[in-house]
Amino acid sequence: MQGPAPYPATDAAEQDAVNVFKRLINTTYVKDDIKTRDKHPNVDGTIELVDENRVPVGKFDIQIRKIPARAVKYSCPTSLFEYSKVSTLPLVLVCVDVDQKKAYWKSIHSTMPEFKPGQDSFTIYFDPALDAIHGSENYLRGWYSLVDEYKKRISEYPILRKEIADRLTVENVSPQDRLFFQEYLDRINHLLDNDFISIKQMWLPGVWKLGAGIYTATADAVSYQLYSIPYGSPAPLICKIEENPFDLESVGPQTLSGHWSTRACLDHPQKAGEAFVFQRVRSAAQTQEFSVHGVRTCTHLLFSFLDKHAHHLGLCPGGSEYALADVSQRLFQYLAQLGAKTARDVRPETGGKRVLVSLGFPPRAVDESIRFLNANQISLIRRPLKPRTLPPSAGFHWIWHGYTQEEEKHNVMSILDGSLDEYSAFVQGNRLVLKESMYLDRDTTVVLVYHPPREGSDQPWPVLQEYLVENEQRRLPKLITVFADKEESHIVCDPRGALGIYGETCVLKLYSEGIAYFLFGRAPFLDVTYRMLRRDLKQHYGITI
Repeated sequence: MQGPAPYPATDAAEQDAVNVFKRLINTTYVKDDIKTRDKHPNVDGTIELVDENRVPVGKFDIQIRKIPARAVKYSCPTSLFEYSKVSTLPLVLVCVDVDQKKAYWKSIHSTMPEFKPGQDSFTIYFDPALDAIHGSENYLRGWYSLVDEYKKRISEYPILRKEIADRLTVENVSPQDRLFFQEYLDRINHLLDNDFISIKQMWLPGVWKLGAGIYTATADAVSYQLYSIPYGSPAPLICKIEENPFDLESVGPQTLSGHWSTRACLDHPQKAGEAFVFQRVRSAAQTQEFSVHGVRTCTHLLFSFLDKHAHHLGLCPGGSEYALADVSQRLFQYLAQLGAKTARDVRPETGGKRVLVSLGFPPRAVDESIRFLNANQISLIRRPLKPRTLPPSAGFHWIWHGYTQEEEKHNVMSILDGSLDEYSAFVQGNRLVLKESMYLDRDTTVVLVYHPPREGSDQPWPVLQEYLVENEQRRLPKLITVFADKEESHIVCDPRGALGIYGETCVLKLYSEGIAYFLFGRAPFLDVTYRMLRRDLKQHYGITI
C-alpha cells in the first residue's frame, strides 16, 4: 500500500529561509504575508509597509530564496525577471543565508544591469552594505522609496476619473479616426515595448499601454489627449472624452499630453506615433538620462564624485583606489544621516515640504555605477584617468590644458581603447535595438585617430578623426586607435574613398572630424558613448540630436 506523499526536498530550506527573514525585518513597519508550501509561481507573497501610525503606505511582491553560507550571489531564473514586467506591484527578491542569519534584497526590474538577454538565468551579486537586511535598517529606506515611487506613479494614477467613467465610448468616433488612432497608438506602444524599453521604464514605469481620448474631431482638426494605462486597469485604448485636453484643471494625473492637429497632419499615423516617442528619446539622449553601464564609465563617474565629496564620506580625497564596499557603505550611511537631518529641517519657504540638499552630482548615476560594478564583481576601483598636474597658464585656457603629454596620451587612449566595450555594455544594459550599428557589427572597423593640440599652430585644439570602414573579411580588428603625433603615417585616406590602414586597403563607409573637447570633460567615457548613440539613433530612426 502506497503511503502519503512526502514533502518536497526543498521544503525545509524554504521554511528556514522564510523564518530567518521574518526574524530580521522590523515588524513595526514591515507587515509580511508570505506563504510557504504553496504552488503559486514567481512570488511567495507580499510585503506591506506602514508608517509610524501603523497606516499602510504601500506594498510589493516578494520572492524568498535560500543561498549557501557566506554567499553573496544568486542565480536568478529569467522567468522571475519576465514576471516583473507584467506584475502589478514592484517585485523584490530576497536571498537568505540561513547559517549566518543574513539576508539581502534586490529590486527586479526591466533595466537591471545583471540581466543578460538570451539566457535562462543570470547572476545577481549582493552588496553587503547596500543590499543587506540584517545589521541595519537601510533596507527600510530602500523599500519605502520603492513603494513611494510606485504609489506616486501607479496607486495615485487613475486612468480616467470616476465622474466620466460611464461615458467612455467610441460611438461618436468616425471609422477613419478609429483607424488613425489604432495605427498611431500601435506604433507608439510597439516602440516603447520593443525598441525603447528603458525609455518606458524611466518615463512610464508600471504602465501597460498608452491610450488616446478624443475630445473633438471636425472636418478640419482633431484634439485629443494621451493617457497611461497601468497593468490591471480595464481602460480602453481609444475613447471619447468630454474634457478639454488643454484645460489643466480638468485633466487627470494619468494624462501625459494634450494635442491638436489639422486633418492634413493625420495622413501618416505611424510617423506621428514615431514623432511622439522620438521626442522623448531625443530628450533622454540630450540630457544623458539613460541608465549608466560599462565598467570604465561607472568607475570614472564614481571617481568624479569622490574627488568632490570623499571628505563627506570620511574617505581620503584624491585617492588612486578605493574598496567599492567601503564607498557604498559610507555613502549609504552619509545619505541616511543627511536624510534624517533634512527630515527634521522642514523649511517654511518650501511650503512644509522636505528638501534634500544636493551633492552637486546626479545621485542616480552614483547609485547605478555602484550597482553595475557590484553586478560585475568589481570589488576594488582604480582611478582610470590621470589627473591634471600642470599649473594653469596665464590668460584664457581650454579644458584640455593642464596635462603633460604623457597624461594626455594615457587618458585619451584609455577612453578610446575602451569606447566600443563601453558602448556595447550601454546598449545592452538599456536594451536598445540597434541591429545595424556599425559600432557593434562585426563587418565594420572603427578607426579613431586623435590629433593632440599644437601650440602656436593653426590647430591649437585636440581633434578626433573617425573612420568607419568595411571589414567583411575580418582582416582588421574591430577597433583601431591612433595617437597621431607618431602613428599618423599608418592611416592614409584616398580621395576616391579608399582608406589605407597598416597596408590594408579598405572601403570607407563614413568619415567625421571635429574638436575633441568631450575627451576632457567631466564624464568623457559617457560623452563618447552618447556620441556613438547619437549617430546610431540617426542611422536607425532618423532622430537628430
